[in-house]
Amino acid sequence: MRFRTAVPVSAGATSRVLRVFDETLGREVALKLLHRSDPDVIERLRREVQAQARLDHPHIARVHGTGDWEGQPYIAMDFIDGQPLDQAAASLDDRDKAALVADVADALDCAHRHGLVHRDLKPSNILVARRDDGRPHAFVIDFGIAHDTTTADDLTRTGQILGTPGYIAPEVAAGAHFDARSDIYSLGVVLYELLAGRRPFLGSSAAEVIVQSLRREPPPLQALRPDIDPALARVVRQCLERDPDWRYPSASALRDDLRAFAAGRRVEARRDSPWLRLRRYRHNHPWRAAMATAIAVMALGVVALLLHSAWFARQQASKAQRFMEFAAGIEGGIRMHYLMPAHDIGPARGDLRARVDDFAAALRSDNGPAARHAGRMALGRALVALGDDGNARHHLMQAWASGEQSPDLDRLLGEVHLRLYWQAQREAAAIADEELRAERIHDANRQLRQPAEHHLERAASSGHAQGALAEALLHHLRDDRDRALLRLDEVAGRLDWPVDALLYGAGILQERSLEHELAGDIAAALHTLVQARERYVRAADIARSHPQAMEGLCTTGGRLLGLDRQERADEDLTSLLLHSCDLAIALDPGRPESYSAKSSALAAYAQRQRARAQAPDALVDSAIDTARTALALQPDSLRAQRALGSLLTTRDAWQLETGTAEDEAFIEAIDVLSRAQVQDPANAAGAMALVQAHLLRARLLATQGHDPDSEYQKAEQVLSAVAPPAEAPPVIEAQLAETRAWRGFHLYDSGKDAEPLLRANYDRIRLVRHRAPGHPRIDRAFAYAAWTLADLLWLIGRDPGIEAIAAVEAYEALLGRDPTDYNSLFNVTSLLYVLIDHRLDQGEDVAAMIGRLQQHVDRLVAQAGDRTPIDVQLQALALLQARIAIRDNRDPRALLRASRQHFQKAAANPIDRKSALLQFTELVDLEHRWRRANGRSDPALFESDLALIEAAADEYQEAAPL
Repeated sequence: MRFRTAVPVSAGATSRVLRVFDETLGREVALKLLHRSDPDVIERLRREVQAQARLDHPHIARVHGTGDWEGQPYIAMDFIDGQPLDQAAASLDDRDKAALVADVADALDCAHRHGLVHRDLKPSNILVARRDDGRPHAFVIDFGIAHDTTTADDLTRTGQILGTPGYIAPEVAAGAHFDARSDIYSLGVVLYELLAGRRPFLGSSAAEVIVQSLRREPPPLQALRPDIDPALARVVRQCLERDPDWRYPSASALRDDLRAFAAGRRVEARRDSPWLRLRRYRHNHPWRAAMATAIAVMALGVVALLLHSAWFARQQASKAQRFMEFAAGIEGGIRMHYLMPAHDIGPARGDLRARVDDFAAALRSDNGPAARHAGRMALGRALVALGDDGNARHHLMQAWASGEQSPDLDRLLGEVHLRLYWQAQREAAAIADEELRAERIHDANRQLRQPAEHHLERAASSGHAQGALAEALLHHLRDDRDRALLRLDEVAGRLDWPVDALLYGAGILQERSLEHELAGDIAAALHTLVQARERYVRAADIARSHPQAMEGLCTTGGRLLGLDRQERADEDLTSLLLHSCDLAIALDPGRPESYSAKSSALAAYAQRQRARAQAPDALVDSAIDTARTALALQPDSLRAQRALGSLLTTRDAWQLETGTAEDEAFIEAIDVLSRAQVQDPANAAGAMALVQAHLLRARLLATQGHDPDSEYQKAEQVLSAVAPPAEAPPVIEAQLAETRAWRGFHLYDSGKDAEPLLRANYDRIRLVRHRAPGHPRIDRAFAYAAWTLADLLWLIGRDPGIEAIAAVEAYEALLGRDPTDYNSLFNVTSLLYVLIDHRLDQGEDVAAMIGRLQQHVDRLVAQAGDRTPIDVQLQALALLQARIAIRDNRDPRALLRASRQHFQKAAANPIDRKSALLQFTELVDLEHRWRRANGRSDPALFESDLALIEAAADEYQEAAPL
C-alpha cells in the first residue's frame, strides 16, 4: 500500500483532506479525496492535476499524482503544515501583510502566464507555513475550478461552482467575460479583508452579496481603518475597480506595488483625484460619450444651460447604470437560488417579484431618457428572469421603440417572442372554427413569429455566446431541429449559465420522442427520450433548485417507464421518478406545472402497471390527488386536465375488470378529458385518451344491460375532429379500428348483425397495416379487429380460421417485442380457444395447438398471480381438455370438475360472468351426455345444473337455446 497512517485534516462538501505518509516519495503528503466519483468530478480532478502540474513556483503547492484509494478518487500534493491566510496574517502588521499577499500575486502571475485563471481565490485556498527562520511562506492551493485559457473546453458548463460569493469579480457574477484580472479583484478582496477585518460586501445571503458587488462601490478602507496608509488603500482600491480595464493590468504589476509598499518605496497605484473619479465614472457608464458630446455642443451656448445639461447627463447616466445593475441583480438573485442546494424558491421568487413591481411603479413616474431606454430594458430583463414573458415583451418593445438597440435586447426580444409564439400556436389549435383558427394563426405569425425571427437574426450576428444561443433558437423556429440541437450543445459549453440551452435542447428532444412514439418507432422514441433526460440531468446538476429541470426529469422518467415495458429491474428508475417529481413540487409548491408533471408521469407509470396486470390503485389515487391540486392552482391547464382524465380512466378500467366500477367515475373522466379536447381538438394523444374513456363507459353500460352505441358514436366523432378519415395518421387509424371492433362486438353481443361493420373494419385496418408495417399500435389494432371478426364467425357457426390465425400471429408478434404485454397474452389465449373449439368440431388434430395454448395460459397465470381474475380462461382450457379426453375415450371428470371450480370464480366477476355462464352451459351439455353414454347419470347434479342454466337464460338471451 502506497499510503499509510492517514490523519484527517479537513472536510468539505465535495472532498476531504488526509495527512498520509507516501511510501513512494518517502515523506508526508496531503491526500485530497473526493466524496463523489461521477465523470464530471473525475474530469475536474484530472484538470486540477494537469493545471498544477504545469506550474513550478515556490508559492504554489506541488501535486504528485492522482489515482483511486479505497474506492475514492484522490490527488496527492505537498502537505502544507500551516494555517489559512486570514488566521496566519492576523498578528502581522500592514507591511508584512502586503509582502505576504505580494507572494500570492507572484504565484498568480505564474499561473496566468501558463494560461490559468484560478477563479476561487479566498483565504482558505491560501495556506501559510513557517520557514526555518520563522517567517511566513504562502502557498496557493485548489486549482479545481481553474479556467484554462489555452483550450476551448471549460468544465463550467457541467458544474455549478463559479467561485465563492463575496470574493468573485462583478463580471463573473454577471456571467460576462472573465480573465486574469478577475483573479486580481479576488485577491484585492482578500487583502481588503486582511486589512479591515471584513469583506467589502456583506449580506444575509450569497445572492444579496453578489447584488451589492454589481451595484455598489466598495466602502473606502479609510472609513473602516482611518489609520491605514493611503498608498496601501490606493493599491486595494485599484484591485477592486468594477471595470477590469481599471484594475492592475497583470498580477505582476500588483506584486510590484505590494513589494514597493512593503519596502517603503512609492507605489504606482493611481491617486483618487476628482479627475480620476470623473474618468472612472465616465468609463463605468455607457451613456457617457453621447452625453459628453451633447454637453460639449451645448457649451457653445449659454453657460447656465451647459451646467444644467451636464448635471442632467450625469444624473441620467447614473440612473441608466443603476437600472441595468438592478436587472442584473434580479437575474443573478434568481440564478443564485437555482444554484443552491434543493430548497423552496417560492419565497425568494416572491421577494424578487415584489422588488420588480416596486421598480416598475417608480419607473412609471420617471419620464427621463434613462427610464425610457435602459429602464424599460432593465424591467423587461428582470421580468424574463422571473418567467413573465407577457409583461416583459411590453417593456422590451418600449425600450426598442425609444431607440435602445443592442445584441442583448435583440436576444431578449427574440426569446420572448418565440416562447409567446409557441403558446399562441397551442391556443389557436384549440379553436374549432376554421376561419377563426386561421385568423389567429395569421395574427400569431405576424405579431410574434416575424418579430422573433427578426430579433433572433440580429442577435445571432453578434458573435458572442448569447448570439450563438439566438442562432440555435432561430434554427428551431425554422423547424431545423438537427442544427438547433447541434448549436445548443455547442453553446452550452461556452455559456457561464448553460441551463437555458440545456432545457431548450431537452424540450426539442422530448418533441422528437413523442413524434417517434406516434409513428410507432418505440426504439427511436426511447433513445431520444434518454437523450432529453441526459440534458435535464446536466441542468439539474448545475441548478439544483431549478423547478423546470426537475419537472423534466419527472416527465421523462414517467414516459420512460411507460414506453420501456421489457422485463428489467426498474425499481431504481421508479424511485428516481418519484423523487424527482416530489422534488419538483418541493422546489416551488405554488407552481402548478410541477403538479401536472408529476400527475402525467404517474399516469404513464400506472398504465404500465396495468399492462403488467398489476393493481395500480394506491399509485393512481395519489396521482389523482396531485392532478386535482394542479387544476386547483391552474384551472385552465390542459396538461393537468389530461393527466387527471387519464388517471381516472386507468382507475375506471381496473375497477371495470374487478367488478367495482361506478358510472359516476366514468362520467367524470369523460367530462375532464372533453373539456381539454374542446380547447385543443387537434391533439391526437388527448383524443385517444378521451376515446378510451368512452369505450370503457360503453363496456360498463353493456354489462349493466344498457345500449352502449351512443358512446361509440361519440368516440368516432372525437377521432374525426382530429383528422378526416382520408388524412388520419396511423395512431388515429388504429384507435378508429379498435373503436369499431368494440362497437361490433357489442352489436353481435346484443343479437344484431355486426358482420358488415366488422368485415369492413378488418379490411380497412389490414390495408393500413400494409402501408405502415411494423407499427405496434397498428399491429395491436389489426389483431383486435381480426379477433373480433373471428369470434363473431365462430359464434354464428362459420369458419373463423383465416381471421383467427391472423390475429394469433399478430398478438404473438407483439409478445415477441414485449413479453410482459398482459393484454396481448390474455387475448391470444382467448383466440386459441376459438380456433381449437372450431377444429374439434371439424374433427381435426388439435394436440399441438392445445400445447401452444397451455404455454400461453401458464405464462398468463405466472404473470397475473393474484392481481387480476383469469378464471374464465382456465375454465375454457379445462373444458377443451375435457372434450379432447371424451374424444379419446378417457375419463373427463377431473377436468370437468376443474372447469366447474373456475366457473364459480369467473361468474362472480361482472366482466367475465356472461362468458363464464355460456361456457358453463356447454360444460353441462358435454358432461351429462357423457354420463348417460357411460352409465354414470347423476339426476341431482343435472337438476342443479339445469336450474343454473335457466337462470342464465333469464339473464342472457344467448343462453336460452342452450
